[in-house]
Amino acid sequence: MQLDDDIWYGSLTYVHEEWGDSSSNTTIGCATERSTDTRKGITTIDVTSNETGTTFNIKRTYSLRSDEYSKFCNECAYTTVYTSKTFASGSIGGIINADIDFEGDYAFVNPQPDDFISESSVNTTKTESCAPPTETIVRSSGEIYAEIWESSNWTTGPTPGSYILYGSRTDGGELGEGHYYQETVTWRFSNRPTVELVIDAVDGTNGNPFDTWRPKAVLWNGIGTEPTEPGALLELEAHLDPTPTSSSHPLPKATKITFKLLRSSTVPGTAMNSPLTDPQNSPRDLQFEATRNTLSADRVFVDMDTVSTPPGLHEFATATLSTFDWGAYGEVTAEALLEDGSTLVARFRGSGEPMRIPMRHPLSYIADSWKASNGKLDSDDIEDDEVLPGGGDGHTGDGLSLYEEYRGFVASGTRVDPDPMLVDFHLFNGFPTDSASYPTVSEGASLFEGITGMKVHKNYSSEDFEFPDTPLDPDPTKRIINFNALTEGHRHLVDQHLIMVMRASSATEDSNAINGPSSPLSHPLI
Repeated sequence: MQLDDDIWYGSLTYVHEEWGDSSSNTTIGCATERSTDTRKGITTIDVTSNETGTTFNIKRTYSLRSDEYSKFCNECAYTTVYTSKTFASGSIGGIINADIDFEGDYAFVNPQPDDFISESSVNTTKTESCAPPTETIVRSSGEIYAEIWESSNWTTGPTPGSYILYGSRTDGGELGEGHYYQETVTWRFSNRPTVELVIDAVDGTNGNPFDTWRPKAVLWNGIGTEPTEPGALLELEAHLDPTPTSSSHPLPKATKITFKLLRSSTVPGTAMNSPLTDPQNSPRDLQFEATRNTLSADRVFVDMDTVSTPPGLHEFATATLSTFDWGAYGEVTAEALLEDGSTLVARFRGSGEPMRIPMRHPLSYIADSWKASNGKLDSDDIEDDEVLPGGGDGHTGDGLSLYEEYRGFVASGTRVDPDPMLVDFHLFNGFPTDSASYPTVSEGASLFEGITGMKVHKNYSSEDFEFPDTPLDPDPTKRIINFNALTEGHRHLVDQHLIMVMRASSATEDSNAINGPSSPLSHPLI
């Protein structure tokens, strides 16, 4: 039977994600070839329908980067960097087709848009060899048609002649070597007015809006036992809208509302250089803690990914999410099992997109509020483009990706926040803190900062990095300051090293740079 209702109430959300990282490195004799590939994309189709009509909200962001390097013996090295960025965003009207075969117990839903929406791509190729570097930019466009067809569960509604179509589907797999996808569709429609489940959050410490919240970890000086307390809390809230008790229509309540942590990052440690030892043993970045989700009778702690309401009828639920990393990221949702037996998946602020922790762009792991406050809202996580005053020596960046500067560092138990607009320089003052030379070195570092325009971070202790076997040891595996790296999406560009200022083995008139002038990698000591 084709249901001929002109009005359908409810929503459908389609999310298609792609990601991948791959690399190769080949050396034969004096010839070397290297390549890396990284990609990440998300397409969302959010269909909402009520008495005002059916609306398709469509977003697509896709980013691809490919780096190739080749050098044949004494010839010039040849590098190519190809990037492609695709973007689409638009709204369009449409209709909801629905059908139930009552005898065969079969149903489907078919949201159908009125037209296409446009997408645009920018493809950039940068090459560099003996000749001056070149850059080629090609722009293209395409179209997206967002019709969806899904087999559906169905049930009768709370009033005669009312029906509810609902369901979900998840698929995933490998599209090519190192190239993966996941596709999720959830929906619930009724031919009578119905409810939505809405999810949001506030800062669990001070009640400030989710928009300005960011993850944190407890600072640790590396001595003793690593803290197990969270650095920040997020209070999650989910409620039925409209609330059944305030509606003039017969609307179902929830017999259970469940919060689900769909994804949590597992970046080693809690900051780029903390802890120094056994960073893999640090608490998981995001989790529900039993101690914070059993304090009231309206919460049931299931595990670190799940908190629900107890048996009963509910219109509202809360849960507390804890963070243990300055660069934590993930996704959370809520589900409501309604009295009519159907399931609602939560919508975040009127959108069918996942609730991303923290508030961030789909392709980024950095809080939007941090990017905005540092003038980097439109920047990629892998960006490293700081420039010294006057252009310096022509090189850009400080070896730290934007994500690494956002995640930050720990020096002597205090937070180190690099400045993404300045070149950051990390220094260890190796003189005893009670010596007359210690403040002199510190003053010299400040003078160096003023002259160069760099941001000098000079409070590191020997507990904050792996100390070389001897002060003159140029071992590249020592002195690394961003060793707790996130390699996904090439958010780790290089192992960056700090510089040590140490007392000379014998009295000398002048101070000298060992192995210098050079980069911090081969320049361990002043």
